[in-house]
Amino acid sequence: MIRDIRKVPLLRVVLPFVAGMILAGQSVRMGQEIPGRLLVILLVVILTAMIFLLRPATTRLLFRHVLFGTLLVSFMVVSGMARFRAGAGFRNADIEGRVGFVTGTVLSMPEKKKQTWMVFLAATVYEDDSLLQPLSENIRVYIARDAFTSPEPGERWIFHGVVSGIRNGGNPGEFDYRGYMQRRNCRYHLYVRSGKLASKLPDQGRGWRYVPSRLRSRILDHWDQGDENVAVLSALTLGYKPLLSGETRNDFSDAGAMHLLAVSGLHVGMIWWILGTILRIKGSSRTTGIIKNLLIIGILWMYAGITGYTDSVTRSVTMFSFVSFSRVLRRDANIYNSLVFSAFILLLLRPERIAEPGFQLSYTAVFGIVSMQPVFAEKYASVHRLVRRILDLLSVSIAAQLSTLPLALLYFHQFPSWFLLTNVVAIPLVSLILCVFTLSAPFLVLLNAPGFYSTILTWLAGCLRMVVGKIASLPYATVAGVPMNIPQSVLLYILIFFLVLLFTYRRPLYLVGLMFFAALNLSFSVWQTSRFRATRSVEIFNFNSATLISGFEEGNRSTWYICTDSIPGPFLLEYVESLGRQPYRSDRHTVTRIFPEDSLEGAGYHKLEHGLWSVYPDGKWVLIAGACEHSRLKAVMEAYRWDVILFRRGISWLDDSCGNLQPGTMVVGDGTLQDYENERIKELFPGAWITSEMGAWKWSAESRFLFSIH
Repeated sequence: MIRDIRKVPLLRVVLPFVAGMILAGQSVRMGQEIPGRLLVILLVVILTAMIFLLRPATTRLLFRHVLFGTLLVSFMVVSGMARFRAGAGFRNADIEGRVGFVTGTVLSMPEKKKQTWMVFLAATVYEDDSLLQPLSENIRVYIARDAFTSPEPGERWIFHGVVSGIRNGGNPGEFDYRGYMQRRNCRYHLYVRSGKLASKLPDQGRGWRYVPSRLRSRILDHWDQGDENVAVLSALTLGYKPLLSGETRNDFSDAGAMHLLAVSGLHVGMIWWILGTILRIKGSSRTTGIIKNLLIIGILWMYAGITGYTDSVTRSVTMFSFVSFSRVLRRDANIYNSLVFSAFILLLLRPERIAEPGFQLSYTAVFGIVSMQPVFAEKYASVHRLVRRILDLLSVSIAAQLSTLPLALLYFHQFPSWFLLTNVVAIPLVSLILCVFTLSAPFLVLLNAPGFYSTILTWLAGCLRMVVGKIASLPYATVAGVPMNIPQSVLLYILIFFLVLLFTYRRPLYLVGLMFFAALNLSFSVWQTSRFRATRSVEIFNFNSATLISGFEEGNRSTWYICTDSIPGPFLLEYVESLGRQPYRSDRHTVTRIFPEDSLEGAGYHKLEHGLWSVYPDGKWVLIAGACEHSRLKAVMEAYRWDVILFRRGISWLDDSCGNLQPGTMVVGDGTLQDYENERIKELFPGAWITSEMGAWKWSAESRFLFSIH
């Protein structure tokens, strides 16, 4: 194993660099950012010591090598910390809540929403009556569709509106959308209403950087974007996913085929092979070979631009570029060195990638395939060629699924049971679609009505969608609600590491390590579960469409919700159902919807007056106050001893007498409240918890403190 690791010298440089980025990211999240001057001083001191060691000396050679290696590792760790801080440290002045003009260049194709177009704008200037602020960040702009035609990539526009900050709901288990957008240098969004000012600036030459976006727009214009088969086709070939419906996404997720919709190594590798086959010239000179490989590299990077330069496609194109360069130089490229070097380049360009699930899953999947699949292939090397091809497909799927399992459980808490069947059936179809797309791409770009090619591609995408849908409908297609946190994920990766070592080298030491970490992982899971079941908690969540309360005690969870709309949205219902699996599965989860016209009593709640309810989640008396009379609200607040008073949309206009609460009573305003209602609550109750500003409210009997969940 040590000999194999020595074949990848870049690991000695890149791993400490990545470790430094992770340390810097953790320090920023903990609010203890490392000073930039200190990092610069450390780099200078370490580099000086390394230069001093290169001079001839009388010290032992082994000691000098060990010391130089230690200094090199330290230098790369500090370099990673400095690069992360340099990439994440710059921020423009805060313009949240201001009303003014934003000028910038449109970066992306408009995404069609229900009532608006959404585009990414590379903002350069913000201006209002009192401020002129240069900008260097992206802003999401929502444009009313009935206002004017949608912008195109490369055009410069001026938009007028209120600049709002991108925020999370702050609910437990919720996707960190704010952090996701900040890693893309986007902190704000702006909504341009009908009749408001928006104007296109004179064309100043959009340049070559926007050619890929315009090519993608031209190809999509040939397809019926209302067809769900076209939605699958556009995601599969162009990396354009806004057309996908929730049902199609769920089918691909349940069948374990979401990686097929993310343009990655499979797609780039197929296009690379097709281009190499088309441009194959027998008896060609070295000059012809250089031109051919440079042409392939150029086409691959153009394709990466068409798909939006996502991490998976950028990583794949970088790796295949190295392979093409090695062919030009007539040298064999080490796949591990190519993989590590591509990760180093991508992180050097944008260090925020280290925290993105897509980046992590992409590299772990490829690393698992190139390290595990050859080991599996040795076991069936003597079988028939056709059987070997099928087993290769299965072994690649197993290697990719095994290497990404801890991360997939950590981020998505589910596992596709039929992933082997999906890959055996779907990957040949995907390969066929990519072959047809690559051959027909020139016609899709150059012709005005390439109906023949579009029809074939749409039909093949429909076949793929049908197959994936059938697999997703099979019994037990997905094992959902699997609890996983970061320590458990790390332990599971160590367990998989020893499993692969044992399978590869067959040594007793690796068997001992496997058994030890399996026992440690099991013990940690049992301890975490028992600790969770011993807690009692009450949570009030932040949704603008519903009041949501949940309590947990002795392994059982009870949840109540009141909708502001007659029909609850699918996201709300899905989140309510997921509470029974957060962070571990409950023995029983009782869900009750409270209707304003209900009778006096229901499942675990009492209707005190119109717009007033009381619930008793796990030892806490909670008063829910909505659209009710002011006098009745005041009487109920004073007549009983409440642990929590929860205000929701439609509360009466409170006077100063309502601010006299009994000691120990907590006031919470949920996400359904209007801005003026929040301001009035904060004025009367200075210690009130406003979920729209502070995140979900939680009381825990074990920790006895309140905190915001982000």
